[in-house]
Amino acid sequence: MASKPAKQSAPKKTAAASAASAQNAPVSFSAPTAASGKGVLNNMKHEIASELGINLKQGYNGDLSAKQAGSIGGYMVKRLVQQALKGKQN
Repeated sequence: MASKPAKQSAPKKTAAASAASAQNAPVSFSAPTAASGKGVLNNMKHEIASELGINLKQGYNGDLSAKQAGSIGGYMVKRLVQQALKGKQN
């Protein structure tokens, strides 16, 4: 009867391994606080819609097509990523 191999524990992370994994961590940035963030994002949404020539009203905008709404959201994400990368460089 063959004996079972001894169960090995996972290797412990060294300080160097922890530092290396931190370098591959996703980019983080300080997002606006909930109180001010909603207003900032709403202003950005209206500014981008204006730049794209989309008529955006205050409140409900159910008359927008999915393409128009997606374009606004896509440009918002693009701008936020650019701001985050710019902030990381400083």
